[in-house]
Amino acid sequence: MSRPVEREGPVSQPVVDEQVRRKAEAITMVMGSDYDMTVGIGEWGSGNHWNFIKNHVNLDPKDLAEEDENVSMGVAAHEGCHKLVSRAEHVKDLWQEDGFAFGFNACEDPRANEGGMHQKPGIRPWIKAYIERDLERGGGLNYLKMETDTEGMLGYVPKHMKWGAEMIRYWHEKEFNGGLTTEEERKRFLEQIPDEEVRATVEKALPGFEEYYHTIPDTKDEMDVQRNARQSAQIFKDRMWPDYRGLVEKSMTDQSLVKMLKDMLEGESGQDGQSGSGQGKGQGSGNGGGQMMTIPFGALPKEIQDEIRRKIQEQREKNAQNNPGQGQSDGTPSITDIPWDKLSGDAKEAVGDIFDQLPDDVKEEYRKRGKKDIEGAEDVANEKLRGKMTDPRTTKTHKEQREEDEESERDLEQQAEMEKEAREMEEKRKKAVEKLQESPYFHYLRQPEVDRIRREQEREFKKLFEPTDDPDLRFTSSGLRPSMGKIIQREADNRIINIFESKGQLKEKKYRFLILIDLSSSMAGQKIEETFKALLPIVENLNRFGIEFAVVGFGDGFPNSIFTYKDFDVRKLRVKDREKIGELLGDTHGSTPTWEGTQASYKALKKRMQRKPVDHNFLITITDGQPNSPAPLLQFLKIMRKDKSVVGVGLGVGPQTEFVNQIYAKLPDVVKRDIARKLGKNMEQIGNSFSDAVEFSKVFAIIIGYMIKRPELFFK
Repeated sequence: MSRPVEREGPVSQPVVDEQVRRKAEAITMVMGSDYDMTVGIGEWGSGNHWNFIKNHVNLDPKDLAEEDENVSMGVAAHEGCHKLVSRAEHVKDLWQEDGFAFGFNACEDPRANEGGMHQKPGIRPWIKAYIERDLERGGGLNYLKMETDTEGMLGYVPKHMKWGAEMIRYWHEKEFNGGLTTEEERKRFLEQIPDEEVRATVEKALPGFEEYYHTIPDTKDEMDVQRNARQSAQIFKDRMWPDYRGLVEKSMTDQSLVKMLKDMLEGESGQDGQSGSGQGKGQGSGNGGGQMMTIPFGALPKEIQDEIRRKIQEQREKNAQNNPGQGQSDGTPSITDIPWDKLSGDAKEAVGDIFDQLPDDVKEEYRKRGKKDIEGAEDVANEKLRGKMTDPRTTKTHKEQREEDEESERDLEQQAEMEKEAREMEEKRKKAVEKLQESPYFHYLRQPEVDRIRREQEREFKKLFEPTDDPDLRFTSSGLRPSMGKIIQREADNRIINIFESKGQLKEKKYRFLILIDLSSSMAGQKIEETFKALLPIVENLNRFGIEFAVVGFGDGFPNSIFTYKDFDVRKLRVKDREKIGELLGDTHGSTPTWEGTQASYKALKKRMQRKPVDHNFLITITDGQPNSPAPLLQFLKIMRKDKSVVGVGLGVGPQTEFVNQIYAKLPDVVKRDIARKLGKNMEQIGNSFSDAVEFSKVFAIIIGYMIKRPELFFK
């Protein structure tokens, strides 16, 4: 039994009980009904979410360590519910729209719970436990607490975020507490929403919302899951998003006015170096092209000024009661305490009139600042949704997106440095190759290491492609090659006269391989060298046993992103054919168009299959696994697995090729078991990448042996 999971942090930080961790992981896996899915403990406070690109569920050790076990099991079950029914690809086109992520998350969490409880009713007590815990004051789904947090950031709750809170409240009351079954109860629910615009939008959305979270699959069949996910997404887009988006736009406008009012108050209170001039500040081309311009708070009507001051003071007193010891001691209003939703319509209109008089570039600057504030509030609110889905390409928080942009710049610098080193290594290799008196193919083929790999692999290939029980073998009474087995049988029974071996007409080989090699610049140096040393024995032995095969490279500089070094039509390798294959060693450059190369190779293989059918067709990709377009590639690999006419696998040879494990389907467990035995490792250490050509070649025959004998394992 492994030790409890410990996390960095304060000495008093709890640890996760090992039994709780294992139970939570098991429940997540069972609910997700996908044993290719991985579940793991993340960083302390990292939140609970399902990453549907990596097919990985992150469980927050903070929850597992601090919450009641039933609550933890409910959270774990909920994450599995997302894997069971949620498919976010149907809303990717709108995810980056302002406010969309918050509204969709608020609606999809109930739908995930409904889908999970429908298929596995036994989880209902756990779901109930975590929902009720999160609805308590201070809990993760306590939307009163969420509103308090938001008020602390903005001074009020934006309209579209109120809408999301009311969706959750409605679902909980109706589906978990058995309420809202009559028109009278429904009316009372709506009357509890003080904001008229929010109330009207919620009321209009409720019929669509009920249909949305009840549109769930009856089975685990992926077609059923996808169909319901697509239908529910369309319901959200058609019946909720248009009106909800109006609230989002209103929230953005409101916060633009709040930012302007904040500047006006700063001028009045003498903050930021002002001396109480009663004027705010703004930058713009108006009033002198980029010079400081003033926005006088005194321009507002006196009664509006008094109202704003009074509402701010009331908000400050409320915050002081909720957070004793915080706030300003000099009596001046806190900048964050602008309770916009508490102001009268006249006050809002008066502030809007001032805003309308600003130059366009100043208004645009306020809109940008307001948008940033709203995004920050959304990020905080989204964290309150324990069960949000994440997609590292599209479903990022606004803060994460900004941080990622900064990190991308650093990554580009590091990548440029790595590419520079790779180019330098490649130049050294090219110079070394130029000094050779023979083709790189023959130079490497004669290396003792490669020759040993070839000879050992030949014995393995013989077992695969020339089995002892030859179906073409027959026996006759005369011939040149007697069978020792038949001679021994004749000594025991002289009636046996057919003792000579005779081959029937040779049948066409039943196998076809397309070997696809990554020739991007990241493969330069040791990676391509180890790949090349692993490739040559395969080429020589496929040629030796008369197996139809092609060698194709993919990279930026080739038409359709691929170049054929050895075609299917070349039946027996000649010197010039081997020399052409040797050219790929010097062709590494550019980025990694894996999707384009895979698609083009797959089409070429399918075309060959139509012209000349054989029983087994294999597409083996050797790469370091870092494609330009991971999303299309992942989708295309799924299509290939469903096709079942082509058995495909992605492998890596050499250092820093581990990323291949994140892109290509994992090797089946039975294959990993045999590889582990061969290499003397644990199964957990076996992935799709191998340290060098020697290690790769030790297990390559195991992999293709299963691809030949049990291809169904590779279609999952």
